[in-house]
Amino acid sequence: MPLVVLGRNNIAALIVSTGAMRPWGATGAYFIVGNSTATHSTANTWMAGAASTMNPMDAGYPIRTTNVLQFRATFTTAQANFAWNEWGITNTTSTADANQSLLNRKVEDPSLGTKVSSASWQITADITFTT
Repeated sequence: MPLVVLGRNNIAALIVSTGAMRPWGATGAYFIVGNSTATHSTANTWMAGAASTMNPMDAGYPIRTTNVLQFRATFTTAQANFAWNEWGITNTTSTADANQSLLNRKVEDPSLGTKVSSASWQITADITFTT
């Protein structure tokens, strides 16, 4: 899972309880999907595509099992109807939020597919912390 600088800095601040950073918890985590195929950069602060949509986590998510975090969101028939080429986890609904933090951005090659208005899609990501 390719972290971005904002995500790394937020994790460090949360470990030592400094700053006003928010965790990516049940009431503050959002899954965001976009249509860009631009290469991942640790400097990314948001999705790179012209189209992106975010949703809060499904009920009961994220889940933590020892060193694995699992995030899951569902996008309805009216949402995110474009090619899903990138995805990430964020803790805000706005890039104007001073405490916003995009945790990661993953570019999929090949694409996860193109979602159409007749389908609902669910996306799940596991983030594993290793030593």
